[in-house]
Amino acid sequence: MKQIAFDELPTQWPTLFRRILDQQERFEIQCKNGETVVMMDGRDYRGIIETLYLSSNKANAEWLQEGIRQYRSGKVKQIDEIYLLASGFRQQAIF
Repeated sequence: MKQIAFDELPTQWPTLFRRILDQQERFEIQCKNGETVVMMDGRDYRGIIETLYLSSNKANAEWLQEGIRQYRSGKVKQIDEIYLLASGFRQQAIF
């Protein structure tokens, strides 16, 4: 994670926001008293919070781990693929 001093923020706001939103970079803002604040994209933050929530329940965490094992072993199909197969449509590339 990149670090930036609090004093640098006024001149760096536009650049920081673009890097956070466009490149999914995270920044740790260092305050003079030693405390820090993290700046990151809201989608990334919500994803982390959701992962923590889903992993907080042992049964749910085990279910997710099983799904990951199945995915890595090739035993699953993507939802869009299942939907297309079930609805009788052929998958077409759209550009």
